[in-house]
Amino acid sequence: MIPLIYFSGTNDNIEVDTLPVDTSDDQCSLGSSKISIHEVTEVVCEQFVCAFGSKGKQLGQFEDAKDITCLSQYELIITDLILGRLQKITKEENSLKPTLLAPRETTPVWATTTTLGGNIAATMYTERCVKVFNRFGTCVLTFGEQVLQAPRGITCDSKDRLIVTDEKLGMILMFEPDGTFCRFLGDLGNQQEGFLKPRYVCVNINHDILVSDSGTHSVKIFNSDGRFRKSFGSFGKKDGQLKCPYGLCTNSTGEILVADHYNNRISVFTKDGAFVRHVISSSHGLYHPQGIAIDSNNYLYITHGQFKATEILTFKLTAKMHEYDFD
Repeated sequence: MIPLIYFSGTNDNIEVDTLPVDTSDDQCSLGSSKISIHEVTEVVCEQFVCAFGSKGKQLGQFEDAKDITCLSQYELIITDLILGRLQKITKEENSLKPTLLAPRETTPVWATTTTLGGNIAATMYTERCVKVFNRFGTCVLTFGEQVLQAPRGITCDSKDRLIVTDEKLGMILMFEPDGTFCRFLGDLGNQQEGFLKPRYVCVNINHDILVSDSGTHSVKIFNSDGRFRKSFGSFGKKDGQLKCPYGLCTNSTGEILVADHYNNRISVFTKDGAFVRHVISSSHGLYHPQGIAIDSNNYLYITHGQFKATEILTFKLTAKMHEYDFD
């Protein structure tokens, strides 16, 4: 028996309660396959760590937590579309301390990402722009007002370019580090490359750009130059299918984790889009996941909720080597 920490929101720090959990079977079974040096597959195992947040307007509470970004092993940024604020969650020894990053910003904000210089870029939904804040919450750059219509997801690539999804335009836009528009991704005239409702975006270890499209129930992959590579996923609830994918992120081996919003699960795919498994589902208490992020220690953070995302779930992921012998 070990303590399982559950966090619930308060006005100051987030209080801690401990509940016992049986860990006698907390490892994933790898089956009875023989060991071979020929075929190796990463299998992700999950262990629930904590949940924090609740519906409300106080610090540590949320009305619609659209996105979550790991600033470090000890700091998270969570956007709240309805309340129009950026909450920084700092992990302390026995609690989580919430603060507002930019308290003067009160307009709807959808998503955030970190730049190579350590700043925080946020998509401002109603202002139709991107704002870049330093670690103290001061806005140091605003851009995109002339081209963005309904900015959603945002990420930063290895060249410090910012990539933004726009649901109204149905397009992906790339900007230089100074905010200068660079190019569009995808081809509206090509059904395979085009988007209906692009939502979230991330960059993998190969510098590919991954975009979740809730309208086509798929994830589309582009190379670092913005050229279309492939897509995966289709409408449905079977393995490998999606119902309105939202947040997505990748782990250190390049596997893709997708928030399958209406299927109430987090699905894992290989870096090329082949289905691996569902790592978190409604059996874990997950409902309508939206933003997801994974830190350098393989802690997975998920914003979720029955109607709006008002709680954050945390899981520890471990990679197991599953080897097959076809002899």
